[in-house]
Amino acid sequence: MINFFYNFWVIQAIGAVGLVFIILAWNAKTRRNILFLQSIYLAILVIHYFLLTAFAGAAMCVVTILRNSIFIQKKEKKWADHPISGLLSQIVTIVGILSGMYRHDRGQKMSAESAIMTL
Repeated sequence: MINFFYNFWVIQAIGAVGLVFIILAWNAKTRRNILFLQSIYLAILVIHYFLLTAFAGAAMCVVTILRNSIFIQKKEKKWADHPISGLLSQIVTIVGILSGMYRHDRGQKMSAESAIMTL
């Protein structure tokens, strides 16, 4: 059963399930719903990247989930309106650039999901 989850097409199917949530996020009406659906998408991508052994992409998704959880609570909690939230956005950008450079040095092609997450 464990080998089933390491099948390339099963891993891609997990990524496709995540794409459903990002499409729903694009159609969401409120900022809170957009961030919530994007966080579900990212949680699925963490699993997707982990199974592909793309740990840099998984780490970047985890940081983005943390950032989204702060932004979701920004109007409700005083601590969420702290300048540290801007720092998390910068960390996501730096991790994305570094992971893209690391993959390029190894001569590997970047997946479409990695390219989207880098942006």
